[in-house]
Amino acid sequence: MNWVQRKIYLYNVTFGLYMLDWWERYLFNALVAVLMWFVMYNGTRYFSELFKSLMLQICFVDSGTRSTMVSHNLAEQKDKSTISIDRPVHR
Repeated sequence: MNWVQRKIYLYNVTFGLYMLDWWERYLFNALVAVLMWFVMYNGTRYFSELFKSLMLQICFVDSGTRSTMVSHNLAEQKDKSTISIDRPVHR
């Protein structure tokens, strides 16, 4: 039994898959694969945002002020998030 076969055997014994039918095992493995995909997808989204915020903090601490590119991007984000509402003029 090579290393890969031992790991598959350990996985089957740990989760009790050895006593399931072949179609139940495939269904369980598909659910595990979908769950792992969700975890990896959302993990990469979270870590990319974390990396961006850490880089902004490092740039701020390193230079003392934010770079013009960073402040320009923040200004664009503020423009998109604010909504101007014209109020009616009362006479």
